[in-house]
Amino acid sequence: MAGQEFGHHLGLPRALSGLPLSPLVPGYGSLAAAQHAAGLRHLGEVLGASPAGLRVLDGLFVPSGPWGRRRVDGPYLDGLAQGPGPGAPLAPRLAELHRRDPQALRRVVLYQLIGLLQDHPASRRPRIAAELGVHADEIEGLVAAARLRPALDRRQRDAAESLADALERRKLHRLRGLLDRLPTGGGDPALAALRSEVAERTGLVEDLLRTARRAEEQGDRDGAGGAYLQALCGAADDRRALRGLVRLHRPESGHRPLLRAELRPDHVELSWQDRHDVPGEWRLLRLYRTARGRPAVRSVPGADPTAAGTARDKEAPLGSGVRYAALPLRDGRVAGPPLVSRRLLVAPEVGRPVLTDGPGRIHCTWQRPAGASDITIEHTGPDEAVSRPDPRSAAGSDVTAEPTRADEAAARRTRRSTGPTGSTAGPTLQDRTPLRPARRPADAPAPDETVSRPEPRSTAGSDVTAEPTGPDAGVVRLVQRPDGFTATGLAAGPHSFRIVCRYRAPDGSLVASPGLRVTGTVHPWPEPVRSLDARADGGAVRFEWSGAEGAEVRLVVWPGPAPAPGTELRAQELPDALDWPEKAGAPCPPPGTYAEVAAVAVLGARAVAGPAVGVEAVRAVPGLTVERLPDGQARITLEWPEGVGHLVVGWTALDGAGSGGERILTAHAYRRGGLRLPVGAGAVRIRAVTVPRVPGAVVVVPDAAEALLPSDAAIRYQLVRAQRRFLGRGGRTLLRVTLAAPGAPGDVPEFVCVARSGTLRPRSAADGTTVLRIPGPDLARQGTVEQELPASPCPAPYTLRGFLLGEHAASVRLEEPSLASLVVR
Repeated sequence: MAGQEFGHHLGLPRALSGLPLSPLVPGYGSLAAAQHAAGLRHLGEVLGASPAGLRVLDGLFVPSGPWGRRRVDGPYLDGLAQGPGPGAPLAPRLAELHRRDPQALRRVVLYQLIGLLQDHPASRRPRIAAELGVHADEIEGLVAAARLRPALDRRQRDAAESLADALERRKLHRLRGLLDRLPTGGGDPALAALRSEVAERTGLVEDLLRTARRAEEQGDRDGAGGAYLQALCGAADDRRALRGLVRLHRPESGHRPLLRAELRPDHVELSWQDRHDVPGEWRLLRLYRTARGRPAVRSVPGADPTAAGTARDKEAPLGSGVRYAALPLRDGRVAGPPLVSRRLLVAPEVGRPVLTDGPGRIHCTWQRPAGASDITIEHTGPDEAVSRPDPRSAAGSDVTAEPTRADEAAARRTRRSTGPTGSTAGPTLQDRTPLRPARRPADAPAPDETVSRPEPRSTAGSDVTAEPTGPDAGVVRLVQRPDGFTATGLAAGPHSFRIVCRYRAPDGSLVASPGLRVTGTVHPWPEPVRSLDARADGGAVRFEWSGAEGAEVRLVVWPGPAPAPGTELRAQELPDALDWPEKAGAPCPPPGTYAEVAAVAVLGARAVAGPAVGVEAVRAVPGLTVERLPDGQARITLEWPEGVGHLVVGWTALDGAGSGGERILTAHAYRRGGLRLPVGAGAVRIRAVTVPRVPGAVVVVPDAAEALLPSDAAIRYQLVRAQRRFLGRGGRTLLRVTLAAPGAPGDVPEFVCVARSGTLRPRSAADGTTVLRIPGPDLARQGTVEQELPASPCPAPYTLRGFLLGEHAASVRLEEPSLASLVVR
C-alpha cells in the first residue's frame, strides 16, 4: 500500500532516500525567525497550498487545478514573491535557497514537519499532520517518518540547525562538537557524509599542526607560519593554529605594532590598515584567559568581519590581560598571517583629570571609569629644596607630568582609597620616603594637563589627615569623592598625585591599573578683603577696606553677577580696574551711573573676590528757579533730567526760625501741574536732587541744584493827600512808601514812581515821567518814607504807578493800591 513506509515509492531523480536529522541550510536560524515572525508554523505554509494539499514524500508539490499538482521550483517561488500572502516576504529567500540547492527547501520542510509531529503523542499525529496542511495521501507516510526518525531534544535541535553555519565558516572543532550531540544511526546520508568529511579535515589539520610545531622548533619561522596558516584555513576555530600564528607575529620590542590597541575609559580602541597584498575584510579576535586561567578566543562583537580602520571592543573583561589579532579574509577565508597587538591590561585610568589650586589646596576632578572597584590616591608633597616643573610640561600650565625634586627623602605621602560610591574603603595613611616616580607604561594614556577655573571649596565626603614633620609641618587633609578629591593644608610648591584604579578581575582578584601621575603647584594666594566701605564726598566717592595685607586691592565692576566673597580667581579673568575720573584721589562716577564696585585682592596671577558695595551717581537737576507767591507759597520751575523717574525737592529755613520740608515729585505730576511749595514767609534755601534708583546704595550727588528765596518782603505805596488849607488853597500831595519784612530785611530794590497823563496806568518804569525815586537802603533803614510829589509833573489828570528796579526786584513783592486812588486831577 503506497505511502505506508517513508520512501516506499521513491523513484524521482534526486529524491531524498533518508530522513533529515538537520536542515543543513546556512542561515537557518534567521530564516526560522522570519518564519515565526510571519506567524507561520512551517515553511510549507509559504507555498500557498490549499488546505491539506501539500505533498513532501516524493518531492515538494502543491495542488494545481482540480486534480493536478505542481512541483515547487524557482519560477513558482518567484511568482509567490509578487503575491499578497503573509509568506510573500519570505518567498525571495526561499527562491535563493532553491537556486543554491534544489533539494534544500524540501529538506527543510520535511525536517520541520517531522519535528512538529514528534512534539505530539503518536495517537494525535495523523490529525496534526492534516492540520499542518499535508495531503491526505501522504499523512500515513509522514507519520511513519516521524516514528522512524530519532526524536531530537532542544539541545540536539540547536546543534542540528547550527551545522550549516559552522560548516560555512569552517569552524571545524565546533562542527565536531555539534555532530557529537546528534545520534549516529539516524539514517540521514547527508549527515553521514558530513561526518566523514569532518573526520578527514580533522586529520589534515592535525598533520599541519605537527608540521608547524616541528618547523617552529627548528627555527623555520616561515615554514611554521605557512603550516599554521593552512591549519587555520582548514579549521578557522583552531586555537592552537591561531596561538602559533600570534606567537610568530607578535610585535617585536621597539617596533610599532601594525595592530594598535589603546585603552579608553569604556572600551579598547583598535586601529590598523589594509595590507596592499591582501585587501578586503578582516576578522578581529580577542585572546584572553577565563576565570579559571584557561586560554580563550572570542570574536570582537561587531567586527567579524569588518573593514580596516578602527574598531571598538566594549566587552573586554576588566582586570584581564588581553591581546588582539586581526585576520585578513578573502571570500570568508583567512588569506594571510594576522596582525597582532601588544598585550594590554584592561584597567582604565581615570579620565580627563583636571587639577586647580587654591590657598593651600589642590582640587581635582576626573571621570570615573565604569567598573572600577575603588580608586587609590598617593600624594607626594614638596621638600625643602627648590622644585622645578618638568620642562616637558605645557607652557603656562600648572599641571606637569612629573616634577623634578632635588631631594625626595624628605617628601611626604598621603594615601587614600574609596569604594565605588566614594565611601572610605580601608583608609590608610603613610608618611614615608617615596621612590622615584615610575615611568608611564607605553599603553597607558598621558595625563590631562588642562587647568580650569577653580571651583568653590567642597567638604563633602570623608577625609584622612596626615601630620608631616619638618619645615612643612601642618595638617594635610585629603577629601575624596567619586568624581575627584580635594587636598588641603598644602605648602606652596609642586604636589604630585598618583591615581590608581583597581578592578575586580574575572577570577575575583583585585587588579590595579598602571597608575596616572599628575602634579599641581600650590601658589601663594592673597589674603581676601574682609570689608569694604564707601562714602560720598561731593561728586566723588571714597573707598576704605580692611584685610588683603601684602596684596594689591583692585576695585572692579563685574560685567555679570559678582562672585561670592572668597571665590578664588585668576588675575587674567578679572575685568579692568575701575576707570572713573578722579578728583583729589577719589573716583567720580559719571552722573546716572549705578555700579556694584567690588574689591578683589590680587597677588601675582592669583586673586580672591571680596565684598562689593553699590554706588549710584544721580543726575543733576538743571534750570532750577524760584518765585515767591502770596500766602507763603513759592513756585518752582526746573528742567526735568532725562531718564529720571522721581525728584526730591526740599526747603530749609535760613534763619533757623521756621521748619523745612520736602516733596517727592514724579515727572508726570510735574509736567501736568507744576510745583508749589509752602515755604512760609521767611528766607529759605530750596534744593532739588534725583531720587536714587537702588535702595541701600551709596548716593553720590553732583553739584546740587539750589536756589535762595529771601523772606516774604513787600513794599506798599499810597497817595496821602493833605487837608485843604484856609482860603481854598490845596494842601500838599505825598507818596508814602512802606517796607514790610519779617526780621531784618535783606537787600531791598529801588522804588520808582512814574506819572502818565490820562487815566491809564503806566505799563513800565519807562512808560511815563519819573516823579520820584527812593533808594533801597533808605527803605531798609527807615521802613517808611514819605515824599511830596511835584506840583504838575504832567497835564492833569494823570495816573501814578510804582515799580521796583534792580537785581533784587524779584525777591520783594510790590503791593499796589487801587487804580482810582492813584489818579491825580
